Amino acid sequence: MLQFSDIIRLISVLLVALGLSSTAVASSTAVEVRVTDTALVAGSQTSFISIRLDNYVDTVAGIALWLKSERPDLLTFNFSGLGFDSAGTRISGWEYVAVGDSLNNGVIWQFAAAADFYADAVHPAPIPPQSNGLIVRIPVSIPPNLDTTQIHEAPISFVNRQEFSTPGGRLIGVVTNMIIDTSYFACRNWLGDSCTLWIEVNPNIEPYDSAVVDTSLSGYIDTTVVVAFDGSIIILPTRRCDFNSDTELDLSDLICLVGHLFLGQSDPVCANFNLCDSDSSGAADLSDLIALVNYLFLGGPPPI
Repeated sequence: MLQFSDIIRLISVLLVALGLSSTAVASSTAVEVRVTDTALVAGSQTSFISIRLDNYVDTVAGIALWLKSERPDLLTFNFSGLGFDSAGTRISGWEYVAVGDSLNNGVIWQFAAAADFYADAVHPAPIPPQSNGLIVRIPVSIPPNLDTTQIHEAPISFVNRQEFSTPGGRLIGVVTNMIIDTSYFACRNWLGDSCTLWIEVNPNIEPYDSAVVDTSLSGYIDTTVVVAFDGSIIILPTRRCDFNSDTELDLSDLICLVGHLFLGQSDPVCANFNLCDSDSSGAADLSDLIALVNYLFLGGPPPI
């Protein structure tokens, strides 16, 4: 005949078995998210880095990411505007998109986005299984006093856990464990069939009269199912008159300078005109244009 203590232990075993049977155990990668390695040019005050997504199995309707700049002396996240650019990305038009600067210093970038439950022409659908989809572009800043003659590397890492959910609200890659906590009590004062004084005891040392089985669930993201790849931002030395920051001096830079000097154009692609002041006159001018033409078409030296 089973004793009371045997029944309690049997219940505990059954609860553990049930918990294990409900645990989601994944066998392969379902989601990969990565920071795209990017080359930026020193002297460009604001640039963008990209976050890309591979979701091989599930449709993604919700995203939460945490990024950290490991070298804030070289690069920080720029929150002067929205703190993100989603135009033309897989989350463009989603109902909710927000970023946060938890430390108020541009070191941590927190991101959350959710698609509308009912997709239509105004509210785009969640992301179906796909590869290499651009999620968002993140504005970053390079300190103006950075040494522009050297190559620098600024690692960007994922911190905390990266979360992706399906349209039904299921968290992709989550593993749940049931925790069993059993407390044992002995009665120190019986009044008929009722106890007026219960004391918690160690069942291995003394007998008990009652036991309370408490269960709770704990969960974590299986990092073999949801995989995050850190990235590195290479900051290249400044080239004088490289207005579009592509590290090359070519016809596009000449067009930028002509538009700036003679047409009053302010193309956002063209910037950093002060970096083309090769004769230290205080601004880019006709002499700098002549130096650039001489280099591009007449075999002259590059602007210095």
